[in-house]
Amino acid sequence: MPKNTPKRDFKVWALACSNSGYLLKFFVYEGKSNTDEIGTLGERVVKEISNTYQDKGYCLFFDNYFSTVPLIQELLERKFFTCARFRSDRKYSPADLLKDVKKMKFGDSKYAMAGDVSFTVWKDRGTKPVMIVSTMHNPSSTTTVKTGPNQQNKLGQKEDICRMSDCRSRLE
Repeated sequence: MPKNTPKRDFKVWALACSNSGYLLKFFVYEGKSNTDEIGTLGERVVKEISNTYQDKGYCLFFDNYFSTVPLIQELLERKFFTCARFRSDRKYSPADLLKDVKKMKFGDSKYAMAGDVSFTVWKDRGTKPVMIVSTMHNPSSTTTVKTGPNQQNKLGQKEDICRMSDCRSRLE
């Protein structure tokens, strides 16, 4: 019965290595805790699951459920580089970056920076643009690449698109 939502479900938070695919750490969400920690659930999950790897200059990638600007800044202080999708309705979202996004065409991008945190809006094939927040990329440096093998225009040709190319140097 695919339309019936389950009355019980599990949330499993996991940290995996992007090179090997190995599961490094995980835990099962057990509901609200009695601690007085501040921040969203996503912020607390990222902090807890990454705490044993801090001060080593690792790169963390996560989804927009977890990404907030205070978390990104705190992770940078703990010597983590981050890259995540970012919801445009979140606090500290750059409003002027989101102007005229409806006029963007496939492959167009715009960016803004605030200190070490960069925001990039990129128009993908869908109707809504994708927003990325990062402390590891320099959005002003781009490279032109061809679209993937399954992404061709109406004439069957690959098109040129821009992508971020430079990564910041690792923390020492």
